[in-house]
Amino acid sequence: MKTASCLLFVFLSLFQSVLSNAQNPNSLQHPTLLKELNRDVWAPYSAAIRANDLTKLTAILSQDFIRVHPFQKQILNRTQFSEEINKAFLVDQKNEGKPKPYDIQFRFLERVITEDFASERGVFQYIFITQLGEKTWVFEKFHVLSRREQGGWKMLAFYSSHEKQAVTPQTFAEALPIDHISKY
Repeated sequence: MKTASCLLFVFLSLFQSVLSNAQNPNSLQHPTLLKELNRDVWAPYSAAIRANDLTKLTAILSQDFIRVHPFQKQILNRTQFSEEINKAFLVDQKNEGKPKPYDIQFRFLERVITEDFASERGVFQYIFITQLGEKTWVFEKFHVLSRREQGGWKMLAFYSSHEKQAVTPQTFAEALPIDHISKY
């Protein structure tokens, strides 16, 4: 219950921040903020997944981080998420015949940012390589909330869903690349 209350608080706080900035004509979406977010969150997240590096991955997470798994009906805090990812990384390192993440790419449908908060929705693609060398693609939609902390951006909440397999390569292709900042 405490985690659900925290998640509700985060979403309401972000909504209030975005709404107050939308009413302020001097607060424009600034490309510099999106570039900072790419540098502090998206580039290290992708690099950590590719390298199976838990230390790099947890470094970008807020202490208040929440991971929502809708189909497992789970909400994990930072520690629980780190333990879950560590198990996945250990399985990959032991080479027990399970697919290993090879690459992850993010594309965006929406990026809303203020000086202190960001809300981003998009599609990500995982590419796995099996023990037989075969590639497998997994596509999911995501919603990530980030917050400026300690002089940089930290990921605050991560929700993703394959939407009952409705997310496709076409869905991914239709979203905008991470460096397509001018649209926002």
